[in-house]
Amino acid sequence: MKKLAALAIMSLLGSGTLAADTFSLSLYHGATDNLFQTRNAAADRLSSFTLSWDKSLSPFTLFANADASLLRENSDLNALVAGGGIDFLHPFNEKTALYLSLEGEGAAYRREFSDFNRTGLELTAAAKSYLRPTSILKAETKLEYRSYGWAIFDFWSASARLSLDKYLPSRTTLRAELGWGYKYFLHPVEAAVTATETASAGTSGRGRGYGQGSGRIITADPSSTPGGRGIQIASLTGLLAQGIGDRLGIRITGLRQWGLSGENPFTSVDEYYMIENPTYDQFSWTGAALNAQATLLGPWDTELKIGYTVSDKTFPGIESLGLDGAGLGTIRRDERTLWDLRLEKDFSRISIFLTAALIRNASNDPLFDWRGSFVSGGFAWNLDFARKP
Repeated sequence: MKKLAALAIMSLLGSGTLAADTFSLSLYHGATDNLFQTRNAAADRLSSFTLSWDKSLSPFTLFANADASLLRENSDLNALVAGGGIDFLHPFNEKTALYLSLEGEGAAYRREFSDFNRTGLELTAAAKSYLRPTSILKAETKLEYRSYGWAIFDFWSASARLSLDKYLPSRTTLRAELGWGYKYFLHPVEAAVTATETASAGTSGRGRGYGQGSGRIITADPSSTPGGRGIQIASLTGLLAQGIGDRLGIRITGLRQWGLSGENPFTSVDEYYMIENPTYDQFSWTGAALNAQATLLGPWDTELKIGYTVSDKTFPGIESLGLDGAGLGTIRRDERTLWDLRLEKDFSRISIFLTAALIRNASNDPLFDWRGSFVSGGFAWNLDFARKP
């Protein structure tokens, strides 16, 4: 992992910055009293260091980034994520433009969590067109493939979004968006069986349960048919944003998501603080969420954002379990409330920020009935190496 980190940093500093149009460095430090987001609260501190650069070769742009995340108490979750790619922007006329992007990324964890190691490739195509001076139609489609250290997580996915924005003279913005997605796990059952046999033989360090997280073994549903397994979802999102004077803005966003076919192939899903877990993403739940946010421009152009989010999520295919591991005969359902605050100040080259969040997650699975607080602070330093006309 140290060699990967050194290689990524050398690549960015050695070649990227010499020819880059822009280069940025960001650092933040955060703390939480519930890292694994369960009733068995575990406090920890997390630091993240990110380097990124891009080079404009109109109409193409080359970009790369490297991120190192370090935890104080749970160092097995330390990770290095690095990636890069190329994007393309082509305006057809003054009203319509096409955007294409191809990106590759890899992540490396320490030995105990090496099952989360991954490589992946993502292709994005998007188009935007002004129907009128006050209306914008946007369409986006995305294809993604990922391969993990533990093959139970391997998948490819496809998604599409279509949105319409309307801007009114009253400084009101309206948006409606339709979304669709399909995720296909390549071989969840075979991978789970192999892993179980390996763990039984005593050759797997912790039995692939990540007991510090949920205390439950992550396997595939043993009743599943061998082979791949797909999940299909659809969503509808609405947004209302209103400017009030020169220093206050209010935004309300509502989301409803349905499952069209398939369900989660795992017997348990976990959610970590600021750490990606392949069992928990937009495909793992159905339900609704509502968010309200106020943005205030304060003295010295300091920006303050205060938000409140409430969500009701059901996890198809995931049975609620008692603390003794016995099934409760119900599908897991979480009702969550979130208060969050962000204070940010932008200077000519540096941005600094502070954030705080309070979460109450009420679940019919007692292990995932929890409360948590999260705070972080950091800065981003941006340099522009582009030649001035």
